[in-house]
Amino acid sequence: MTPVNGIDPTLFRDPTTAWRGPDGIWQVIVGAKIDGNGLAILYKSRDFVNWTRSETPLHSSKKDIMWECPDFFPVGINGSDGDNSYWVQDQYEKKHVLKVSMFRISRDYYILGKYSPETEKFEVETDFFEEGSDLRLDYGKFYASKSFYDAEKRRRVVWGWVNESDSDSDAERKGWSGLQSFPRSVVLSKSGKQLVQWPIKEIEKLRSEKVNLQNKELNGGGSVLEISGVTASRGCGSFIVPEIEEAESLDPSWVDPQLLCDKKSAIVRGRVGPFGLLVLASDDLTEQTAIFFRIFKRNENYVVLMCSDQSR
Repeated sequence: MTPVNGIDPTLFRDPTTAWRGPDGIWQVIVGAKIDGNGLAILYKSRDFVNWTRSETPLHSSKKDIMWECPDFFPVGINGSDGDNSYWVQDQYEKKHVLKVSMFRISRDYYILGKYSPETEKFEVETDFFEEGSDLRLDYGKFYASKSFYDAEKRRRVVWGWVNESDSDSDAERKGWSGLQSFPRSVVLSKSGKQLVQWPIKEIEKLRSEKVNLQNKELNGGGSVLEISGVTASRGCGSFIVPEIEEAESLDPSWVDPQLLCDKKSAIVRGRVGPFGLLVLASDDLTEQTAIFFRIFKRNENYVVLMCSDQSR
């Protein structure tokens, strides 16, 4: 596969894992940018050696952003695991996910739709950057993700690059920059409107001895309790909230979790929260990463907001 028809070679990269259609023809998409538009170019091959570009891309956008590290995969509907076939079979109804990594803004977005291998068309439900529809794979430091299908356990697993906030000079002094995220399983939510993720169970094997703190109470006003015997890079905590009914109501206008996390940072007090962990913290707490939670009331239910404050 080579860039043709005026495609800038520097704006053409990152082929996905290939999939095979019901006609036996291999297909793959490549991220690109043409005439200011981001797009996923579709290529086809019968022998996995000679590839032909499709007349139309799998999908494109008029936003002036390069699409890199694309990913395209099926997910089962109604909570089913489904399989790794890219077309609908009698046993499993499915949707398809197109994920792209947006160059310059360093975020991974995705859209949902249905793909027809016969017509080679991907009919999306809601496109990238339509009002109120921005579906991000992760709201923290997470970029250039890639998934694979675990056939033995019938699950889709995603890895991502945790890019750092350090300066280039700091990274050069350290000798490294960035790391891989914990692998996570990905399924379609019961509503069918977004993806749901959870760290894979195998990560639990990395845990060491448990540290229990009993009869410890965190008072309001920003109290901090040091936890001895565990490093911040592998901490896992649970909290009991005795007066959850006092949670403040969730404003209907709060539709962007990232903006809400920025507005209600780790130092802004609420009725229930913030509470959580300070990880990778210096002794004097001048440098820290706060992973914290807030609880809001919505009608007769509760909503939990999870945030990561990297400002310090």
